[in-house]
Amino acid sequence: MDDITRPMPSPQSLPQSAVTTPQPAKPWYRETNGKIFLGCLGILLLGTIVFGSLIGYYLWQIKYGDREAIEESFRQEKFTLDSRGQLRTPAGVPATDLADLLRPGNPTLGRADATVTVFAFLDFECPFCQESYPAFEYLRAQYEPVVRIVFKHVPLTSIHPQSLKAHEAAACAHEQGAFWPYYAWLFEKKKLDETSLVRAATDTRLNLDTFTACLAAGKYRATIETDLRDAARIGIRGTPTYIVNGKKFEGVVDEKTWDAIMIEALGAVGTSAP
Repeated sequence: MDDITRPMPSPQSLPQSAVTTPQPAKPWYRETNGKIFLGCLGILLLGTIVFGSLIGYYLWQIKYGDREAIEESFRQEKFTLDSRGQLRTPAGVPATDLADLLRPGNPTLGRADATVTVFAFLDFECPFCQESYPAFEYLRAQYEPVVRIVFKHVPLTSIHPQSLKAHEAAACAHEQGAFWPYYAWLFEKKKLDETSLVRAATDTRLNLDTFTACLAAGKYRATIETDLRDAARIGIRGTPTYIVNGKKFEGVVDEKTWDAIMIEALGAVGTSAP
């Protein structure tokens, strides 16, 4: 009969093969399936962050505009689009509306009965309007006997903060019969701060008291707003835009292209180029 009080053998006294040490379970994230899950989750999170950042950027662009980004997107066309789309309306220039575009406050050059009428929708701060200025002067000088130029104020204030004041100053110069010299000064000097606007008035021999009072009062803001409404009504999207006998041209137009445009316009009405 066995003695039940006899002590049991200790683990140390047992053979090594008889001892079983339990292994701790691996954390789930170290398992193969866990690693795959975490990898997929990380990729999804990164994609969400990138997508959210892009959406936020474009929403900011739409709300506030970004001059450099907007101008870069239209650099090949050399055309500045209004960042807030204020001028976007259905495209097209109804012929019945062209006569209504000429307002009493619009500066003009050339004879009223000229064969070709060019409406120039410009912004003094627009870099592409500034770039197009020399070729536009070529148009005026080369085709003066047969062309009439009508200036329309289109300050794109959402991206050109100095433009509105510059257009008001030019309208005040027009009041004294000096719009075109003032216009030339602004495009040639490319300085639109208020000190420069007054300097331009001095250089173009305006009555300074009359000019500064006109500018301070915003006397011609309503005239400029009328031009902006006209631009929206006929589908102008930005600057520079030209309408030549009802045909629209957007962006910088060089001298060679102006020649082609004028030859076509004159040919359509049976008039020879000068």
